[in-house]
Amino acid sequence: MPNNTLFFRFFGLQNLRNSVSIDLSIFAINFRRRRTTMNEQFPKPEKLKRDKLIEQLFKSGKSAKAFPLVLIYGQAILPEKVPIQAGFSVPKRNHKLAVTRNRLKRITRETYRKNKTLFEVGEQTYTFMFIYVGKEKMNYAQINRSMEKLIAKFNTEVKKEQESSPD
Repeated sequence: MPNNTLFFRFFGLQNLRNSVSIDLSIFAINFRRRRTTMNEQFPKPEKLKRDKLIEQLFKSGKSAKAFPLVLIYGQAILPEKVPIQAGFSVPKRNHKLAVTRNRLKRITRETYRKNKTLFEVGEQTYTFMFIYVGKEKMNYAQINRSMEKLIAKFNTEVKKEQESSPD
């Protein structure tokens, strides 16, 4: 039983030790399930922050639309060793409150993080800018659907480009 004492002390549950019995093996299994896989992370090197890359993206980038999202993308030589750097934006014109803009950006980032392995970029490196252009607030499921449509459009465009220009 000393393991149970350590468990309760670690999680600050000393008062519950005698009144509640917790199966530590079930806790360990659930704790391991909550961990995300490496592909579903969105680390700092994958975030689009450099002004030169953003300027180049808006000058010569291509776009794909799936309401309420617009994806502006372009091939670029990235300073980091990642295939994609992504940025997210919600215009102040459509959503006046910063709370609303931040929430929509957070949801859009989350849908990108969950679905980014579906982008078929091959050996090229890309910069992405996701812009939320809808005037209404949408929930996670609606934004996720439009993100999946954007991914499909992007993949078909990249395939067309690769077929038309043989290397």
